[in-house]
Order: sequence, then structure tokens, then C-alpha cells
Amino acid sequence: MQALLLSSESLEETKIVNASLKREEVLRKIASEEKTKYLKVMKELEEAKNKFSKESYERQMAELDVLKESIEKQRIVDKLLSNDRRYRKYSMDDIKIATKFFSEDLMIGEGGYGKVYRCNLDHTPVAVKVLHQDAINKKEEFLKEVFLVLGFFFPLNLFYIGVSFWWTCSYHILTK
Repeated sequence: MQALLLSSESLEETKIVNASLKREEVLRKIASEEKTKYLKVMKELEEAKNKFSKESYERQMAELDVLKESIEKQRIVDKLLSNDRRYRKYSMDDIKIATKFFSEDLMIGEGGYGKVYRCNLDHTPVAVKVLHQDAINKKEEFLKEVFLVLGFFFPLNLFYIGVSFWWTCSYHILTK
């Protein structure tokens, strides 16, 4: 009887050990799967970091190229205006005073780039075209217009006498 009892207890303990071994095997498998998922996520994270770094570098290089191009264009405009006695540089204060701080009374027109004001500079009647502040993204087109204008005389005998570019305001000036 005691042998039967011991055999029964041994059988129960064997079942418990086998169940524990199965649970351990299942938990090891889950742990292995979780480790695989973790390693996959870490690899994706590293790839994302590398991609972000590359895109950031490319963006910085593009910004640098744009800055270089902008500086070169400004240098060309400055050189053009400084070497050509036909054109005079006017300060922003000169333009503000002449246009009475961009008075609506002196506005003679408005286009896609900005408003045109009539005023006098150096005792000469002129038209000053001012680029809208919210049209900064059109500055390239405005520059193209300026360079195009430099090469032509205008109908009504208008002559190009000046240009300036500021981050806050850009304009060019025409006179009869």
C-alpha cells in the first residue's frame, strides 16, 4: 500500500515537473520571440537614425547651397550697382521717407510681387516697386524681373535707376 502511495506521489511529482518543464519551454520560446522582436525594433531604430542623419545632412547641404547662391546673387547685384554709375544705392530709410512710409496716397499700382509707389528721389520723380513681405518665396522671380528690366528701356521712356534687397523689403526703382 505504501508502495502504491509512493508511486502515486511520484506520478504526481512527475506530472508537476513535466508541466513546469513545458511552462519553462513555452516561456523560453516567448522570451526568444520577444528578443527577436526587440532586436528587429532596435535594427529598425538604428536604420531610422541613420536615415534621419542622412536627410538632416542633405537638408543642411541644400540650405548651404541656397545660402551660397543667395550670397552670390547679392554680390552680383552689389557689384552691378557699385560699378555702374547709372545706378545709385538707396537706403531703406531713403525709400521710406520718399514714399512717406509707403503711404497709400502714393500707391499707383499693385501686382503679384507687391505694390508700386510714386515718389521723388534726388529731385527725380520715380516709381518704387516693393516686394510684399509675404511674397518672400517669390523673391527669385522678383530677382529675375529685376535682371530682365536691367537690359531694356521701358515704354513711356522709363529708365531703371536702382535696386535693393533686404530680408524685410525688396524694391526696384524706375524713372522717366
